Amino acid sequence: MYGIAGTVLDTPSCPGSTPDRNPAGRPHGAFFLLLYISFLGTAGEMSQWLRRTGIIFFFAGTGLAQLLFAHALQGDASASARQCRQHLLVLCTAMVVLGLINTITQYGLGAPDAWENIGEWWLGLLLCAGFVTMAHWHYRESVE
Repeated sequence: MYGIAGTVLDTPSCPGSTPDRNPAGRPHGAFFLLLYISFLGTAGEMSQWLRRTGIIFFFAGTGLAQLLFAHALQGDASASARQCRQHLLVLCTAMVVLGLINTITQYGLGAPDAWENIGEWWLGLLLCAGFVTMAHWHYRESVE
């Protein structure tokens, strides 16, 4: 399992790119996802802190990686790269706005935990939409 995950995480997803230029090929986000998953279903303050830390860094790191990926596409003049970059920038902007709204409702208005869960699910959907956007770009680049 680690061999497959390590290979996928270390493989550049940009055609012709090197691992140094490709933020999506770095396994940092996967570490925090594993940290979160490892402590699911456990009890205690330390376990809750590890889960919360893992998921916060996973969400933030994945959003940042998608933003860096959009920046890396800036030098590509193809229509598919331009479209992918625009979609990723819209999604990243929506993630920031969602984070601000979630912070205001949680700490400013004292909303119940259900609102936090709703915000996290919407953020997860935005992250998945970013992955679909990148996969679509990669497909179009391989076909052209």
